[in-house]
Amino acid sequence: MKIFSIGTRYYCKTICGFALPQFEACLDEHLGMRKGSFAEQRTKQIFCDLFLYARDLRQEYTDYYAQEYDNFEQFLYQKELLNKPDIEELELTPDQTVLELRTDLCSYNVKTLMDYEESARKVINQVIEEIDL
Repeated sequence: MKIFSIGTRYYCKTICGFALPQFEACLDEHLGMRKGSFAEQRTKQIFCDLFLYARDLRQEYTDYYAQEYDNFEQFLYQKELLNKPDIEELELTPDQTVLELRTDLCSYNVKTLMDYEESARKVINQVIEEIDL
């Protein structure tokens, strides 16, 4: 998993079939914080808020647009208006998807964190890159 930004929008490259409950379980194992502590609760809340309203673009393509576009990359280019170099840089395999993280729909704190703290995005990526989803 990896979060990246294109313009003012945030995306996450992950495996197909991403599910928030599964992600939460992986966070529990990976964070190694004391159960029930304030730090654990707040950290999990930040991560869950990031993915709460995420759109699975490959699933959306498969469900609604597969007949309209020749492939997923064309869908990302023509429908989602991503640039071709950005799409190529993703190096998506057939078992991977792109989640559009809609930070404007979740906690104001998460949007602020993502928009203004480059170091925070680096830390978030360090954590989720080690999670095998």
